[in-house]
Amino acid sequence: DSDGTTLTIDYDLDGMTFTYIGSMQDADGFSRGDIDGGVVDFSQSVTPPPGIDYADIEIFPPDNIPVRTFPGEIWIPSMTQDSADVSQTTHEFRLASDTDGQTTWQVGAYYFDSDLQVTTDSFGSYGPLTSQDTIIEQTNETWAVFGQVSHDLTDQLNLTAGLRYTDDSKDFRVIQYGGLYADLVTFDVLELVDPIYVSDDQVSWELSANYALDDDSSLYARVSDGFRAQTIQGRDVAFLESPSVASPETITSFEGGYKAVMADRLRLNAAVFYYTVDDMQLSIIGGASNTNQVINADKGVGSGFEVDFEFLVTDNFWVAGGFAYNNTEIQDATLSTAPCGSGMCTVLDPIDPDTGRAMLDGNPFPRAPETSYNLSARYSIPVKDQGEVFFFTDWMFQGDLNMPLYEAVEFQTDMQYEGGLKIGYRSYENNWEVALFGRNITDEDNVKGFIDFSNNTGFVNEPRVWGIMGSYSFSN
Repeated sequence: DSDGTTLTIDYDLDGMTFTYIGSMQDADGFSRGDIDGGVVDFSQSVTPPPGIDYADIEIFPPDNIPVRTFPGEIWIPSMTQDSADVSQTTHEFRLASDTDGQTTWQVGAYYFDSDLQVTTDSFGSYGPLTSQDTIIEQTNETWAVFGQVSHDLTDQLNLTAGLRYTDDSKDFRVIQYGGLYADLVTFDVLELVDPIYVSDDQVSWELSANYALDDDSSLYARVSDGFRAQTIQGRDVAFLESPSVASPETITSFEGGYKAVMADRLRLNAAVFYYTVDDMQLSIIGGASNTNQVINADKGVGSGFEVDFEFLVTDNFWVAGGFAYNNTEIQDATLSTAPCGSGMCTVLDPIDPDTGRAMLDGNPFPRAPETSYNLSARYSIPVKDQGEVFFFTDWMFQGDLNMPLYEAVEFQTDMQYEGGLKIGYRSYENNWEVALFGRNITDEDNVKGFIDFSNNTGFVNEPRVWGIMGSYSFSN
């Protein structure tokens, strides 16, 4: 559930425009996951669905409780539920030029304040002493000042420069310890986890140039430097783990490209890029202890290219598409993580013989597809001058992707795709539209995430969905 209010004010001055944007937002919700990836039946009487393997095993030594599990063996039955309550306020003030001269500019200031409270239900409690939940709170305050200037050096060449100073601080504390602490800790729990305060300030900048080849095409180049503030991950306090803190990361990126409109029917964009991320922030999720922690890698490097187009084949037939190639690499000779806790995955990384951890140097960024494609098409049939019947379809394709930080055969995907369809009628006269739509129309099972600590579990996209939608526009 969420609610919010946003106020925007524009005020014209002599040759300038003053803009204020203020926003207050509140939200609360929860998520619950049966994260062992299957069924643990203490009655040993449930019959698995046809074709699903099951196992009769004993869990929770030394009690050795007999259970039936499926699919396969599940040694650690686990369920989690978290609720989050967040509120945030933002203010932005801008002063921008409003003239037809060769030079345009803007300056401004920004403020952000948020409060996040996360409650983890005490499903992890071993005994009957208490069912008290774990509650943590994190506050974040950020302010920034910025400026940008753009100048037409010639009729063809435009140069732009921007500068931003940002100050970011975060506070973390445990408001209430959960039942797991009360079950396992015999002394009075007061401050097992000290409050955490982290802050940093950085200057970010960008330089760009745009060169018009003619009225319909241009070349551009851009170099920029930015940063991501420090991150605190404290959810694992509910499971007797210490919070983790990742230092700020900085990125330097280079990009160049070409943009063109040809014969008023074809729009073409192409770009190449390269970037380096120092002290790259990464998340470790899963492993034998099913942790959720943040770490820093020495460096991350990415490079690639993108091409996209829009083509008006006829006045009633439109096609658009794109292709992207993305090569990423983690560079840190000492960085490692525990591989799958299930012990049922084929790890491709070198294993440290002393720790049993997988070495991550040279691995791709997690969940970063090497290639991706998209294709859309729309065909319309005019109905007199009053409206049109239209047919629209869109498709997404994704190449090789590795999900965790470590590389394993079982947690990689290749050439997943999903398509949509929309058939409807649009009224020009009365500004309304009604349509039949379908998502995932070929009913693909695309793996979107994984669980590796108890067994090998993948969770997938939504199944095929059909529906009817209608819309009305109050303006022409």
